[in-house]
Formats: sequence, structure tokens, C-alpha cells
Amino acid sequence: MIVFSGRSREILGCMKNGWHLTVVVSTVCSLFASHVDAANVLALFPLPTRSHWFSLKPLVTGLSQRGHNITLLISEMEKDIPENWDVIRIPVIFPDFGKSENTMKLQSSAVGMKLYDALADSGIDICGKLFQLESIQKLINTKEKKFDLLLIEYFMDECLLGLAHKFSVPVVALSSFGGFPFTGDAVGDPYTPSYVPDVVYTYTDHMTFWQRLHNSLSVAYARYVFNYYYCPKIDEIMKPIFKDPTMPSVSALIANASLLIVQSHVSFAYPRPHLPSVIETGGMHIQQPQALPQDLKKLMDNANDGVIFFSMGSFVRSSDFPQESVQAFLTAFSKLKELVLWKWETDTMPGKPENVHLGKWFPQSDLLAHKNMKLFISHGGLQSSLEATARGVPLIGIPVGAEQGYNVQRIVQYGYGIKLDLQNITIQSVEWAVHEVLNNPIYRENAKLRSRLFWDRPESPVETAVYWTEYVLRHRGAPHLRSAALDLSWYQYILLDVAALLLAGALLVLIVAVVALRTLYRLITARTSASHQQKKKKTTKKE
Repeated sequence: MIVFSGRSREILGCMKNGWHLTVVVSTVCSLFASHVDAANVLALFPLPTRSHWFSLKPLVTGLSQRGHNITLLISEMEKDIPENWDVIRIPVIFPDFGKSENTMKLQSSAVGMKLYDALADSGIDICGKLFQLESIQKLINTKEKKFDLLLIEYFMDECLLGLAHKFSVPVVALSSFGGFPFTGDAVGDPYTPSYVPDVVYTYTDHMTFWQRLHNSLSVAYARYVFNYYYCPKIDEIMKPIFKDPTMPSVSALIANASLLIVQSHVSFAYPRPHLPSVIETGGMHIQQPQALPQDLKKLMDNANDGVIFFSMGSFVRSSDFPQESVQAFLTAFSKLKELVLWKWETDTMPGKPENVHLGKWFPQSDLLAHKNMKLFISHGGLQSSLEATARGVPLIGIPVGAEQGYNVQRIVQYGYGIKLDLQNITIQSVEWAVHEVLNNPIYRENAKLRSRLFWDRPESPVETAVYWTEYVLRHRGAPHLRSAALDLSWYQYILLDVAALLLAGALLVLIVAVVALRTLYRLITARTSASHQQKKKKTTKKE
């Protein structure tokens, strides 16, 4: 069976999902220029991180639609899985946060070095639990199954890369966001802390001296924790399980990735350099809007004064907000003429104004695309922020933790949103933020600009991801994409040895110059002293 590359489109050149039309001739040429036989793909998504899976699922779906055979390892909490996939379901595994010295949840307000400590401890705990599962053991010990490619998100599950060695298959690594400082190290991608801010801080790409110093220390600490604490601990867990004397270290397995696909895009993220083995596909989950449920459509169509959508995502429950914060929102909303749709997780809301409508779930991406949508109030999660960007809707961000502050900061810098601190939710602050965004047209104009940048691509993000994944299959791991940076030690990579030689050379020149000057000084001093002595003797003889 022949499967054509994901870059190929329908022969008629009709673009799906609103992407630009392509020339029929180039499409036909691409159909015959590159193809790959149907492959057996092992996709590993063991963590119960619904938003991560939601953002990366379109790639797996795209490969399946291309005729590839999918074996998916996934948490049992995910239900909407195609029937033609071979699914290995595992129990929901949450890390034991109590093992971390800081004992915080990853979605809390913890940032910086404490977050990296928590990530490392959580990943170690998760891998220990994964290897105790019978389904994982069967996969490790199977002699019947054969695969051609392994897909895995590099996020606290790197211990499963031992399966890539077992099946001798190339790896396409995934990231549901732009990645941590060490994520790109898998392919040798540069991470320059002078203008690439760490995602755990709210710095921009134009940092002050002290911010650059802090950012550099954070990036260095993240890499130290990952390479010298996390990976050695994972080796201790992984190697006895696989019982393979040829099993490389997890660091070597990570650095053996053929490709890194990240959910980022220049329309939303700060510009930064990437190697050819890093592919940006931010917004894979965003398609052309589907029809809204009839009751919701009627509500939206009749909202002639506009609609405000309020949702804090899947991890944060707005119903758990302090009562004073909820009351501040309700009072501010009651003074508005706009309709407010609020994702609220319980059945009741005391004191709810008439213009506020509640729902435990909304089709968010489709909702944001409605012509009457005026404002999105969000926690600033990446997928929600990308959807607001794609739909051209200005945003009020209330970051709670993880990389949300970083996302909101970019929205603020690009001029299509405002940040509100969760600790500073008052009637006045909510009223000011809402009125500022609704009444100042610059926010909507900037949002529309970012939307145009988001959609202005030669092909959809899914097509890009599928094409490059099949590229790895066609070229048997695509070793020609591998960067020589992976073969350098850290001090060679940052040219510390070259700097040391230059410094030594400069020091040697300085020493020679000092010695020469001292010698010259002594010669001059000696001659002057001798001349003075001779004059003194002549004067004495005359007397």
C-alpha cells in the first residue's frame, strides 16, 4: 500500500480548513515525488495531560488518515479514540508531589528553579509507576510486535524511550508547547538566554541586564537538573527493567531523536532560530469553526451587543475561586450590556446576573470564531491562547501557574490583551480591564493582525507535522538532519576551550610584554645609574 506525503493536497487544489489554495501542477508533482509505505507507528502518551494530548492528537490522526497503522498507549481517561487504532490503555497516573522538596503541584503558582525540581521528582516518580504496569511490561517483553516509528512527547516520560532501542526505530519527539530550555537539546537546537526567555518567567525577548542574568541562571539550572539529576535517576529505574546490556543511557536515547515537533509559531511566540530538525506546528488542533449547538448558536446570534467568554481551562475551576473574587466578577458583569458566557463547574451560582449564562463545557474554539465574540477572559493556557490568536479575539489573561504567565506576557507585549493578577481581582480591576479592552479598538486591531499571521502559512500545521514525520520514515531516521552540536561536550559547544586558549594567548602576550618592559626598565635604570656614578666620580676628582 502506498501512502503519499502529508504535504500533498487534493488534486483539485482545494484547501481544507481555510488554508491558501495551491497550484494543481505542484500538487500533482508532490504526489509522485515523495511517498512512503504504510508504517507501524507506536505513539506514547502515558500522562493524563488532556490539553497536551488534545494539541498533539491531530498529528496521530493525520498519520492514521494517511494509511499508517497506529498503536497508541494512552491514559484510560481519554475516551474519543478511533476504533481502527490498536489502543493500549493504562491507569491514570499522577505523580507523588510529596516526594518533591517543594511539595507543590505543577499547575500551581510555582515558578523557576522550584518548578524544575518538581518536574524532575515527578518524572522520576511517574516512570517508576509506569514500569509497574502489566501493559508496559508486555510491550517491553513482546517478541511479536514490530514498529517503524516511535512518537513520544518529551515530558516526564522519557524512560519509555527504551522502547525505541528495543524496536530499533527512529524517534519523533513532540512538545505540546515551545519547550523547556533542555527540550531542544534532544536535537542540539540552540537556546540563547540573552533573548530567548525561559517559559517559567514572564520575561520578554527584550530583557534588562538583571533579567538576562536571572534568565541565564535559570536556563543553566534547568539543564543541570535535567542532565545531572533527572536522567541518571531514570537510568537507575529503566536499565534493570529492560535487562539489555546494550541499552544506552536515557540521555543518549533522548539525543537520538530524528525530529522535534513543537507547538509554537512566530505569530504567537518570540522569534528564535531553529535547526532543520525542529518543526513548528503551533495550532494543530485549530480547524475551521464547526456549527455551534442550536441553543448556543441562537444565544450568540441574538447577542447584538457582543459576547464575553470566561473560561479558566480544564485544570483550573473558576467555581473554586474565593467568594470575594467571584463576587467581584459578578458585580462587574452585571453592569455590562454584553452577554457573558461563563464556564462554571457546578450547577448553581448565587447572585448570578441575567446577562451571565453558565455552562460546564463550551465548544471553545468554535465559540471564539463567532462574529459577536468581543472578549475572551482566560487563564492563558497555551491552547486557549492559540485559539484566541487564531480567531482574532482580544484577551484578558489571569495566569495561575506553569507557563501561563509567559503566554499572557506575550499577548500583552503584542498589544491584544491585558493581564490581571489572581490576587488582585476586585470590582474596580475587572471593570477597568473589561472596559479598556472593549472600548479601545487597538486591542481588536492587534488581535486581527495576529490572526492573519497565524493563518498565513503555506500549509496547515497538521500537514506540516505529517509531512516531516513521513520524511523521517522515508529517509530511515533522516540522520542527515542530525546536528554536530550533539557530539560536542558542553564546554566545546559554548567555545569555552577556544576562549581559554585565546585568554591564555592574551595572558602570555601580557606576561611577555610585562617582562620586556621590566627588562627594558632595568636596562634604562642601570644605564642611568652608571652614568650618574661616572659623573659623580669626575666631580669628586676635580675637587
